Amino acid sequence: MFNPHLVMGVFYLSLAAAATLGAGLISAGLLPAFAGLRWLRVHFITLGILTQVLFAALPWLTARQVGQPRPRIRWDVWLIYNAGLIALLVGIPLVNTAMMIAGGTLVFVAVLVLIWQVQGLARAGSARCAISSRFYGAGLLYLLLGVFLGTGLWLDWASWLHLPAPKEVHVHSNLWGFGSLVLGGLLLDLRTRLAPASSAMRAKWPAVAFLLMVIGALGLVLGPWLEIRILDAGGVAIHTVGTLVLLVGVARGLRAAGRLRTPGSLQLLTPYAWQMVAVLMAPVVVFAAGTAAAGAIAGEGSLILTYGWLLGFAFALLPYLLEARLYPGREPELGGTWISLGAGHLGTVLYTASLFLVDYRGLLQTVAFMLWTLALLPILARSWRALGAATSRLEALDRQPATSAPAREGGGVKES
Repeated sequence: MFNPHLVMGVFYLSLAAAATLGAGLISAGLLPAFAGLRWLRVHFITLGILTQVLFAALPWLTARQVGQPRPRIRWDVWLIYNAGLIALLVGIPLVNTAMMIAGGTLVFVAVLVLIWQVQGLARAGSARCAISSRFYGAGLLYLLLGVFLGTGLWLDWASWLHLPAPKEVHVHSNLWGFGSLVLGGLLLDLRTRLAPASSAMRAKWPAVAFLLMVIGALGLVLGPWLEIRILDAGGVAIHTVGTLVLLVGVARGLRAAGRLRTPGSLQLLTPYAWQMVAVLMAPVVVFAAGTAAAGAIAGEGSLILTYGWLLGFAFALLPYLLEARLYPGREPELGGTWISLGAGHLGTVLYTASLFLVDYRGLLQTVAFMLWTLALLPILARSWRALGAATSRLEALDRQPATSAPAREGGGVKES
């Protein structure tokens, strides 16, 4: 069965591939007229892919946890969210105040409706929600904060909110709050699906990881908001410990099930290495302020998390969810190939190196964007193949009544 959010996720994955290829050409000096669209590429991945996947998966996963039938597709939510997203993607590059307010408001409303829908499913169910639902709920609250702050970046909301670093708070809320918690919940649900018999993680460890990650994300948001850097530093340390607890438990479960060394499982877990790299680079920004490396990390370092971590995780997740929805009788496999895994990580290595090697920055970033584009191709091919096969099945079903209609009109089949 088609889910429109997953279809849009594949669409924005295609846009991300085109934008990434364009970024490589821009770095090579071949498309200078299209420079300055970095945040557009980031939002293709965060709001275009990751959030679309969440809108598709969260009601379905919640219904399955509490013993409810699969919920119907909410076309109103799909329309509200995608209308808001388009308004944001058009309004941000144009710095169009009206479009940014309209887009941010629509996305905010769509997320509120999603929260209301999921809570309704949980209340109507006969079983308790899994602990992953806590990750989703907290992540969505951080997303609401991120959307609110992001909408106001160009609208001077920072002054009456007393925000000295509004962009930093917005990014921290979206990446460390929304992105990290939602992906953590998906990791737990995927572990349950892929390794159901495993007892590698006791029930208390996901709860410990959740508590640490929520507190850590709160510190990362409040630190730059209140200009108390100890909150920032403590938040990232606590968040990192919680993430490691979660990753170790999930990895043990997959290893016990014999699934750890597959390209899909590695595509799911190894992108978190780039979250750790970002944590290790944070002291450079603080203690080497004013240097070229610190300025590059503060200005362009978010792409390490966006491409290395979030997009790498999406490589494993999007094809899996597509096949789970389109082929309900077949066990889906995690996305990811050795090409996507190797090219994606090598691209992020080169991009990270470019932040420190100023003389080679243009060359390294050109190659990095080209490698990221190469990594996207197998995932795009598999996703579009799944959609194409499902479309062909629907077309075949649609043709069946037409071929049998003349027999019915002729008075039925003649018996011998």
